[in-house]
Amino acid sequence: SAGSTNSQPALLSVVPSGNPPSGLAVGLVAHYQFDGDFTDSSGNNHNAMSVGSPAFVAGKIGTAIHVDITSSGSDLVVLDNPTNIDNNADFQFNQGDMFSIAFWVNYTGTPGDLPMICNVVNSTDNQGIVLADSYFDDNGGNLQLSIEAYPPPFFGEGDFTADGPTPINDGNWHHLAAAVDTLNNIARVYIDGVLVVTHPIPDVG
Repeated sequence: SAGSTNSQPALLSVVPSGNPPSGLAVGLVAHYQFDGDFTDSSGNNHNAMSVGSPAFVAGKIGTAIHVDITSSGSDLVVLDNPTNIDNNADFQFNQGDMFSIAFWVNYTGTPGDLPMICNVVNSTDNQGIVLADSYFDDNGGNLQLSIEAYPPPFFGEGDFTADGPTPINDGNWHHLAAAVDTLNNIARVYIDGVLVVTHPIPDVG
């Protein structure tokens, strides 16, 4: 008597029998806690490695990695061997796939759109996925997600800046997440659990 409607599509994950993962480990490609080391706690053995001298410091949960980008020899953390990422099906997200990337960040200043996490050469507007400060779009301080399916000079529809006012360069911890749906060609950006951008990505492929 109250009528009916269809729900939004639901995602069902089927895991092998035996000892399936539980809790945070369900459906993860990789999980980096940075609690004193660079190991992947997802069980998939995508262990990270450090370049330069990133330091372990107090984080939002446990410890975190402090990356110094102010000097000529900038620090970084490589999340798995690049050859492994290129050839491992775990990291191959194609048309019809859905995936998300989430992490905590605490920074100040405007670091010139240097990537916070990416799989590209250089930074935004290059082939791959980049989460960076929005320096070149709005003088910095917001989160920018760049998704490019093809190498330059072709630019897809993935590059955009999270709408303000959502500054994240305030010296406080912020939880950042990007959810990419290549089946429905939509990308969503969340800051501290709040949806700040829903953006069409029809040309990602």
